[in-house]
Amino acid sequence: MPLHPAFAGQIHLDIHHLLREDTDAAFDSMFEQITRMGETALAQVKLPGKELKSTFCRLQGTVRWISEDPLLAVRREVFPTCVFEADVHRHRLLRPSPVLSGLMLYQVRMSVFDHGVSLADMRGSILYT
Repeated sequence: MPLHPAFAGQIHLDIHHLLREDTDAAFDSMFEQITRMGETALAQVKLPGKELKSTFCRLQGTVRWISEDPLLAVRREVFPTCVFEADVHRHRLLRPSPVLSGLMLYQVRMSVFDHGVSLADMRGSILYT
């Protein structure tokens, strides 16, 4: 057996052993931070520049996609006759996995960082402050 799958499995087990019943806390923190980033992106859409507006709208779309739980939407589409309780089945993929929640948060943070650099790179944005 190669070393990297065993190492990844051991890290996954260690994280769940340390966090135990607090695994939802990582998801809650990620969701709160991503929601805050989406609100900031919504405020930045009012800035001039078409390409800047499109990048912030794209970021806001990513935040909306995460908050709407795409897996639940697919499950409702595949099984239209089943009734899903909203609170129990929401974010079933991200909630039990702190690693996946952290990776999702990292991806959104890097996107916000790139948008911030493009905003600072815009002509006149730093010169006039």
